[in-house]
Formats: sequence, C-alpha cells, structure tokens
Amino acid sequence: MMDYLITLDGPNHLYNSAIYNRLLSGDEFSSSLFEFNNQITPNYSSLLILSFLLIFFNGVIALKIFHVVYVLLFAITFYKWNQTSSTKHNLSFLIIPLIFSYLFISGFYNFALSFILLFWIISFYEKTKLSLPLKTIILVFLLLTLYLSHSIVFIFAGLALIIYEINLLIIKKTQFKRFIFSLLILFCAAIPSLLLSLFFMSARESELSFLDFSVLLENLVFAKSIFAKGDWSVVIKSFFLLSLFICVLLGVKKKLNLKFNESDYLLWTAMTILVLYFTLPDSVGFAMVFSVRIEYFFWVFLIAWISRIDFDNVKIKIGLATTTIIILSFQLSGNISFWGPLNLDTKKILAAQPHINEKSIVYPIFTSNVWEHFHLSNIVGVDKNIFILDNNGARQDYFPLKYKQPYEKYIDTLPGLQIKNTDIQIEYVLKIGKNPAEIEKDIIIYNSIQNNGTLVFENDLVELWQKSKKD
Repeated sequence: MMDYLITLDGPNHLYNSAIYNRLLSGDEFSSSLFEFNNQITPNYSSLLILSFLLIFFNGVIALKIFHVVYVLLFAITFYKWNQTSSTKHNLSFLIIPLIFSYLFISGFYNFALSFILLFWIISFYEKTKLSLPLKTIILVFLLLTLYLSHSIVFIFAGLALIIYEINLLIIKKTQFKRFIFSLLILFCAAIPSLLLSLFFMSARESELSFLDFSVLLENLVFAKSIFAKGDWSVVIKSFFLLSLFICVLLGVKKKLNLKFNESDYLLWTAMTILVLYFTLPDSVGFAMVFSVRIEYFFWVFLIAWISRIDFDNVKIKIGLATTTIIILSFQLSGNISFWGPLNLDTKKILAAQPHINEKSIVYPIFTSNVWEHFHLSNIVGVDKNIFILDNNGARQDYFPLKYKQPYEKYIDTLPGLQIKNTDIQIEYVLKIGKNPAEIEKDIIIYNSIQNNGTLVFENDLVELWQKSKKD
C-alpha cells in the first residue's frame, strides 16, 4: 500500500547499512568519514541483513523485504516454539498484535529481530534430542548470535532457560545433581557471550534512571509496548488485554484442577519479568527505554503460556480467534493511517536528493511537528553516496560503525559551515519542516547557509540550500 514503512530509527539503520557496504567496497569518501568499531558490539543483525539486501535491491525494496521477513519469521518461529506434542491446539495467533510493537515502531530493529532468535533458541533447548556435546556446541553459537543481535534479549533468554530448568526440577522431581549439571552446561554454553557482554558493559558508563511506580503501572495497564494508532487504539488494546486476563484466569483454574506441567515455566518467567519490570531501572547508561522492553517480554511470555493451554470449550477458541481478528483489523487500520502520511513525507524528502551532488556533506535541520521525521533525512544517503550529519548509530560507540571524528560534537560546540577541527565543510543544509529553527546551532548554520548559499529546492515539507561555490 506504500513504498516506505517508516520507523523512528529505521532510516538510520538503512543508511548505515549502505555505508557498511561502501566501506567494504573501499569507497574513499566513506572511508575518510567512517570506520568499523574495533569492539565486538551487539546490534549487528539489522546491519548485516539490510546491507546484504542493499547489494541486490535499492533502499525501497530492501526495506520492504526486511519488514516482510521480520513479520513472517516472528510469527512462524513463535508458532513453532509453542507447538509441542502436548499442545495440539496451539493458540499462537494471540501473538499477532504484538508483532508491531512500540520497540519496532521506534526503529529498534536489532531488538525486534532478536525475538526471532529468542523463540528459536528456547525451542531448540526444549525440544532437541541431540547428544549433549553437540547440543552444547550448537547452543554456544546460537547464544553468541543472539548476543551479537541484542544483549538485553540474550540476558532474558538466559533467564527463561534457567527458570525452565527450575520448573523441571519441581515438576518432574528430577535429581538435584541433574539440575546442577544442566545449569552448568547452560553456563558453559553462554561463557563466550557473557564475556563479550561483560567487556561491552564495563567499558561504558552505568548511570541509572528509574521511572515512578505510577508511570510504570500506567504503561503496563495500557500496554505501552503494543503499538496501535488511531481513535480506537486505547479501546482495542484494553479489549485485547481483557481477553488475555480472562485466558490467564481460565488457564490457572484449569491447571489447579489438573496439574502444572513443563510448559508452565513460561508463566513463571512472565511473573519473574513482571517483578523485574517494577524493580529495574528504565535506563542503564547506554541502554534506554528499558522498562518498555521488559514490559514487552512480559506480554510475549504470558501469551506463550496461554497459547499452550488446551481449552476444552470450542467456543473459547472461536471467541479468541474472532477477538484477535477484530483487534488486528482495528490495529492495522489505525497504523496504516499513521504510516500513510509518513510514506508521502518520505517521498517529499527524497525529492530533494537529485539536487544534491554525490559525495557531498549535508546538514539536516529538524523543525517538523512530526517526531518520526527526526531521522528521516538519513534516507537521502541510502541510494546516493552522501554524508548526512545526523547519524544516531555512528555517533554512539555501541554500533558496528562509528565516525572517525566526533563531527556532531564539533558542530554542537562550534557550529558553522566549516566544521571546526576538521577539513570538511557543510555543502548543503536540508531543512525538514516549515517551523523556525529553535536550537542555537541550527539557527547559526541556517543563517550562514542563507547568507552564503542558494535555495536549490523547496516543497511544502523541505528546503534544500547549497553553499555558494565561490566560498
């Protein structure tokens, strides 16, 4: 229905994937500005997938394929994870409203993709019949892959596997020696990832920030982590959560009448995560919006537990399926009304691209009222070799690519068309939005380009100014 499905940080991931390919190909312009991070950091998955797709497709098609792969694999791996011999009537369709999450729409692609690996790894751990040495070796590589995709998901995967073993100890009354041995094997398999995680975290600041209990409670009650736009968004999410709550009550009642089994570790994991949600900080130095991520883990594991319950009443299953279809219909309708304008705005921004010369330095100024426009300038540098001076990934030190010099910091402290402490100049200014610039550095640079440049393109969203060649 549209060319671009825009997420907040998505354009930045796509842009850095294009830069990654240029560095690999030996492009001198990109190599003079960027370099590979010499630390083994997480956040590799989206970069590798998108850079691979960009070898064969342009940015539009690469992003489409990327999103389709994410949606399909998320649904399929979740279904396969919860399809066991004891759960013939799998209710995994309940996960569908969670596919488009707050984290995905924020453009946290590595976090979103990691859930595909999470489902796959836990399913492998539960179901594999391989010999212990082979299982351990495979688990080492799977956990390492998960860590390289996202460290937080790796940690919560380990939590779920530990609770799985504790549940087996209680339910099956296995020998305590067997339990300790299983934990030891799990720990050994995780050692490479744990060491990398330790090195990664120890090299960064760890200032803690907590949210108020009232804010956490409100976010949980209204399921902030589940993305839904439109006038009906609050209603449909409340309806969905009410359905889950009823399922939990019916499931607990059924378990009490019968007995708990191996799959109930999912419920214990969800409850443990709920406790962590109210106790862990919202940010730990480099890790931001932590509470929404934990809330999302809670819903995922709770739905996984519900999906394995064999409700005897056929009316319950039909009711859940009908409810999910209704909720999904309203959710997609609201989301499309949100993405449609962003798709058009992306085309308006890209309309300025033909007026920018290859291997130019572009400084974007964000004055739009639409928050999702914030990193949208990055889309201009995907199919054309342009240096965009707004790169959320490259200015951090926990992504695979980084600036050779802290260009954006230089601009923050010493704004101007000539970037101080470097030999490069801003050649274009791309202003997104028709509001006046408010940030001091943006005002200085915008006034400078107006005094020393020419307006070369304009529409109802953007202005593109080019610095005069004589200067």
